[in-house]
Amino acid sequence: MLALDDQYDDPGKLSVNALLTAVGHRALWKYPNLFAFLFKEKVLPHVNKDAVEDFVELCKQRKLLAHAGDGWAAKMLADYHHDLLSMATSNQKLGRQLKMNTVTVSLVASKAFLSHATERGIRSAHQLTRDELDGFVREKPGLFNSVRRFIHWLNRNRKVFREISLPKANKKNSGVVGLSLPKQRALYQQWIAATEDMTKPAVIGIFMMLYAQPPKRIAAMRLNQVRRLDDGNYEIRFAKVPLQLDAAESALLDRYLTHRRRWSVFDEVSSSPWIFPGRGWKERLSEFTIGKYVQSWGTTASELYSTAMRSIYAEGLQHPKVPVDALGVSVITAVKYFAIMDPTLAASVSLHGKI
Repeated sequence: MLALDDQYDDPGKLSVNALLTAVGHRALWKYPNLFAFLFKEKVLPHVNKDAVEDFVELCKQRKLLAHAGDGWAAKMLADYHHDLLSMATSNQKLGRQLKMNTVTVSLVASKAFLSHATERGIRSAHQLTRDELDGFVREKPGLFNSVRRFIHWLNRNRKVFREISLPKANKKNSGVVGLSLPKQRALYQQWIAATEDMTKPAVIGIFMMLYAQPPKRIAAMRLNQVRRLDDGNYEIRFAKVPLQLDAAESALLDRYLTHRRRWSVFDEVSSSPWIFPGRGWKERLSEFTIGKYVQSWGTTASELYSTAMRSIYAEGLQHPKVPVDALGVSVITAVKYFAIMDPTLAASVSLHGKI
């Protein structure tokens, strides 16, 4: 902090990035009361969670580029990074969003693809072909979607011998494969038995895998959607029709609500309307943070969503209107899973009545 006095005689000249560079983003969480006071008194520029997360991602990107070497691939990666940052800035001005964590993911995938190509004797962009892409996708199928943006950029901005065509994703039953039963049981047991400091991600996991709630909806959930019943269990309203949680899920939710104060460092949680407050002042938890939880469980949001939808129909659900009213699932999605799980019932619904 004393170093800031030497560098800046006027707090108004201190930018968010300069502050984070000087003190490090972890200091914000380590000394929350100090920074909360300094922000309120306007001694320092206010830093919200988005600014911190963007700065952390930028540090990751710079570190990745620093370790990329100095060959043709490293130069191309630096050019691509420059264009991504320009795109993120211009999109923000237009009201669209290219998030910094998306830039990081795209950069990681691009570096992996170029490393794959270099190991196979490629020495310039001119030599890249669909063969290198196919080989890369076979080795690292999980990076296919993340490398697509780079391939588009490559075709537009570099002289390749022939435009690299992207393989088309198989959209039949896309996103319908869920988790195996052993994996579901393991995650459920892990969440229900969560320690006090892990109840927050545990509740989120339950909402995703059992109640088909995507990160966007979970982040926007408010306390008035939850009600404790006379028997001690909880009722929750994801959509029009409230659902009652069972005893184990209610106990987990109760433990989380009791200790949720610990997850706010800039403001009293009691004043926050969100079930899952974020780190910033009166802010909600970010989808990015939820994504980190999902990643730590060794799965994806799509897999958890598909697991929930398949389980709902496998348990004997007779009409797609139920997840629409109780879980907030769109009509199109409800019918899609309905048709996959029981084509005969789906045909009957389409013949005899609308949702």
